[in-house]
Amino acid sequence: QSSQPWGLSESLQEDFSILKVSLVALQNSFIVGKLEKFLQKDVNEEYLLSGKTLLKYNKILDIVTSGSERSCCFTKAYGQYFEGTGSVLQQCGDLDAAYARIQPLENEDNEILETLASLKLRLFTGLEIAKLLGFPASFDFPEESSRKQQYRTLGNSLNVNVVAILVHFLLLS
Repeated sequence: QSSQPWGLSESLQEDFSILKVSLVALQNSFIVGKLEKFLQKDVNEEYLLSGKTLLKYNKILDIVTSGSERSCCFTKAYGQYFEGTGSVLQQCGDLDAAYARIQPLENEDNEILETLASLKLRLFTGLEIAKLLGFPASFDFPEESSRKQQYRTLGNSLNVNVVAILVHFLLLS
């Protein structure tokens, strides 16, 4: 019977202590907190959701604000599909009030669209997603890369800080 917590062997606990050291060493490179820390200023209006997208997908979008502390995983289909492919950013207005206003409206697309458009919902940029995934501030995409290529490149990625910890742990074990 092991006297160690959870019945772990001493060697396994030593491995976990290496992981703890790795976490402490990498902690300074983490950016945590509200999404506003990851957002670019003056994003082009081409990232705003189209009226067609707003009308079709408004009930399933994962909507976050700059004050949010989480987002959904971004997939390579982000920007092409809207169900489960990543969060969208609300830039203005009151989300709850907007949805309360459109809920009773059924076939009044113009009023629904006007209300939803006032929220200025937009896609995250490739660089914003890269920041969320822990890429360094110096990271940039080649100038000729399209938005679709950027989303495909980053889609289903892992946070580089987490990968660094795992690699560090594996190499020191």
